[in-house]
Amino acid sequence: MGEIQIEIKNCNNIDLTVISLEEKRLNIKFAPNGTGKSTIARAILLGLKREAH
Repeated sequence: MGEIQIEIKNCNNIDLTVISLEEKRLNIKFAPNGTGKSTIARAILLGLKREAH
């Protein structure tokens, strides 16, 4: 199993962030409302859709 590093740039209110996810594990990210969790999730989904094409 490995760690996946995802870099997100210029997405809504996020200038730059790097998210670490563990393969084959439940990854839970928690923070107060309005901090960008949904934005990060949408950015990851968009990136996956772009890779699929």
